[in-house]
Amino acid sequence: MIENKLVCIGKIGSPFGINGWVKLFSYTENTTNIFKYQPWIFKINDKYQKFNITSWKKFSSKLFIVKIETIHNRSMAHLITNLNIMLFKNQLPKLEKDEYYLHEIIGLQVFNIKNIKLGEIIGCIQTKCNDILVIKSQKKNGLKFQEYLIPFIQNTIIKKINKNFNIIVDWNPNF
Repeated sequence: MIENKLVCIGKIGSPFGINGWVKLFSYTENTTNIFKYQPWIFKINDKYQKFNITSWKKFSSKLFIVKIETIHNRSMAHLITNLNIMLFKNQLPKLEKDEYYLHEIIGLQVFNIKNIKLGEIIGCIQTKCNDILVIKSQKKNGLKFQEYLIPFIQNTIIKKINKNFNIIVDWNPNF
């Protein structure tokens, strides 16, 4: 299935001007790296289509405006508003050992070193010091789900990562 081979690296925003430019939100760590990966893939009417960028400009600290080669006016730009920017995972650079892309660990189960299941990774918060994993707990006895924030500090808190199964952490939340 093609969805399993794709990763989202950004999102198209609203049209900008009348000549087909659109706003762009980059999800890449270095926001300008999004332009290294082409073609971009959009899912339009349940079909995947490839698009290339002809030009781009920085609009603000986290926002760009882009010109896509086949989008020539504001009406066409409206058709791609809010679409996710996808690319094939194999287009991403290979990482060093003990480095991970977020899409590789989202959904993994998290256990502490006492083999207590803490929940599932649902996201990541980036800070200047280190990333922080967002863990959604398991629902227990009709209680609400909880979220844990666990610093992603390898060898200190993050003890083991098995990308196909789980993560072991040295963390004891109050149950």
